[in-house]
Amino acid sequence: MEKHALKKSLVALFAFLLLDSASAQTVPDTQSYVSALVKKIKSEVAYAEPHGIEGNPKVVFRIAVAPAGEVTGITKISSSGLEDFDLAVEKGIWKASPLPKKTDGSVEPVIVISYFLRPLQQENTTTKK
Repeated sequence: MEKHALKKSLVALFAFLLLDSASAQTVPDTQSYVSALVKKIKSEVAYAEPHGIEGNPKVVFRIAVAPAGEVTGITKISSSGLEDFDLAVEKGIWKASPLPKKTDGSVEPVIVISYFLRPLQQENTTTKK
């Protein structure tokens, strides 16, 4: 199996992105924007889940985004407790730059993401200004 295909299959099986914030922005294209962000970041995260991990660890990052969509900074807000997982997600965010834009061409200047090791039953997504 080629390296890129293996990476994508590992990401698809073991990672899920959840965008989260205290105040959601009301934008007509919010769902499509969030979906595009999820797809782009997920495609760049490579992490193989080790055996014996209990629960569903999550790492939370605050991402600073320039008007053209480039990631300009990443701050870890809380760790999953799995340093290799946290690092894989952070690297994936950097590699996903530039991030997708909304249909009006704008981007959110700050995005807070909660990235879970395993998919959740329900996706709750928002963006933060």
